[in-house]
Amino acid sequence: MHEPMMGLWGWVGYAVMVAFWSVLTVVLVLWVKSWLEQGRPGSASQEPDSALEILKKRYARGEISKEDSKSSATIFSKKPKGQKLHEDSMRAALTVAGKDR
Repeated sequence: MHEPMMGLWGWVGYAVMVAFWSVLTVVLVLWVKSWLEQGRPGSASQEPDSALEILKKRYARGEISKEDSKSSATIFSKKPKGQKLHEDSMRAALTVAGKDR
């Protein structure tokens, strides 16, 4: 009798090749999908809201009073002379304040 054209190692090599190309295809599809979704509304990669936007949303939901909203808006819209306003710290302060209530 003669050996089949593909022995055991031939089938293993074929299975490894199919698995490799399948994984590569899935990775490429997921990468293209994430690349296309960048910057779209509702995607996780869009820029976070500014402190004033968070303030407006909290006021709209009724989490803070009109007086709190006005005083906070005044603070957040003024930039101290010679200092750059740090949006991340303000965003964190608003987020923490929202969770405390």
